[in-house]
Amino acid sequence: MSRILYNFRQLFRRFVLSRQFMTIFLFMLLMGGGLINLLNSNKQYENIETAILYLNKHIYTADDKKWMHFSIDDSIEVFEDITDKQYNSIFENKELKELKELHDSYGMVVSLYFFYEKDGFDLSMVTDKYASEFSDNSDWLKVGFHSYDENTNYALEKGEKGIKDYNLVMTELLRITGSSECIDHVPRIHLYAGNEDVIRSWSGAIERPRGYLSADDDRNIYLLNSNQSKYVAQLDYYYDIWNDIYFVPTDIRLEKTDNLGLDLMQKSDNHYVIIFTHEWALDSNMYKKIEECCRWAQEREYLWNYFENTLE
Repeated sequence: MSRILYNFRQLFRRFVLSRQFMTIFLFMLLMGGGLINLLNSNKQYENIETAILYLNKHIYTADDKKWMHFSIDDSIEVFEDITDKQYNSIFENKELKELKELHDSYGMVVSLYFFYEKDGFDLSMVTDKYASEFSDNSDWLKVGFHSYDENTNYALEKGEKGIKDYNLVMTELLRITGSSECIDHVPRIHLYAGNEDVIRSWSGAIERPRGYLSADDDRNIYLLNSNQSKYVAQLDYYYDIWNDIYFVPTDIRLEKTDNLGLDLMQKSDNHYVIIFTHEWALDSNMYKKIEECCRWAQEREYLWNYFENTLE
């Protein structure tokens, strides 16, 4: 019983200190006045939760300066290559070389989200000889969890498998890169999938996630229902107070866009722009698209950043 009370006190304390408590407190203070006018204006709200989330977007911003983030899903071949080739530097690998050139030219930051296993190769086979080089570049090059493999769907798995897989990947990534500074704690999970049992299990994982990058389309994501999933796409982020995690909308999947300039302009009102592709899609045309994003951001004086850096 004492443990239950302790956990409740910790949860309550976290809530009182959170942005969400202040949002609800402000909502209650304004219930008799100006907020009623907001709710009665031409903005249509389905319920009180919608209104609170609307305030969360417009009153609280993580940073005054707009920023961009780029990531690559389904990663593992990059590690297989540096292990097989035994380069003098990780930047002799084509993918990492291209990314470093974009970082050096535009300040781009990158996250690589990893499978544990693909086609008989797994992270336990990866050399750790480059750990110091990964650590030295951790300010702009980070790694994170994606899935055990391409066939795993965490909407269908138990929490026991979820945390086992997460810890397995995280243990190897820490060994390979040499530092927790290399870890991105707001990864994108394969298929945007994770039921409540799995998501809660990850709260006790090694280098536990602070949040998850969410879908670039209108599918239901992770443990959220259809309304909550819709809010994620509309807001700067969605905070799940019960699980102490953030859901952050993804804006552009590069292999799906035929008019990148237009897609970027349509996101120009966003506080930040989250862009990604997949390792299997990397080719000369894709690197041109990535550079186009970099030029667009530079011309508009966007910063490059990781979502976790904006958290309190």
